[in-house]
Amino acid sequence: MVDINRKQAENMLNSFCAALDDAGCKYQADREALSIRISFKGDDFDLAYNIRFDEERQIIRFRSDMPFGVKPTEKADVALAVCHANYLLSVGNFDYNYMTGDITFRMTESFRSSLISKTACLFMLSLALDIVEKFNDKFFLVATDQMSVEQFCAAVKG
Repeated sequence: MVDINRKQAENMLNSFCAALDDAGCKYQADREALSIRISFKGDDFDLAYNIRFDEERQIIRFRSDMPFGVKPTEKADVALAVCHANYLLSVGNFDYNYMTGDITFRMTESFRSSLISKTACLFMLSLALDIVEKFNDKFFLVATDQMSVEQFCAAVKG
């Protein structure tokens, strides 16, 4: 079963790479680790993604770490902002490590017993990009005490 799972993950990685090639994207694929690194220029920050193809669980995992820290005095406000952002999301979520101040976006999709189309691969990437782009600058403003939680909630409402 492990060989079948590995082959399915490799097929999904190859399909995702083909979709990125067709779209003219530059990326780094690590076929041994079953992962892709890709970056984009955002409006406020560069958006870097690690896309992993988990052979055991048969899922694609998108991960993007926010490229800034949180002022110690703003930890609680950032936690509230992340909770509110997650409340609004129907796909994906933000993780917040209160101790380190790290904010990470995560999104997963199963490919068990299937192969996700190139169009769906690009849609998932586009969705992940849009979500991080919508929230990263506002998280930064809360993290640096330039925006209150109430202003954050008003800025990102539905």
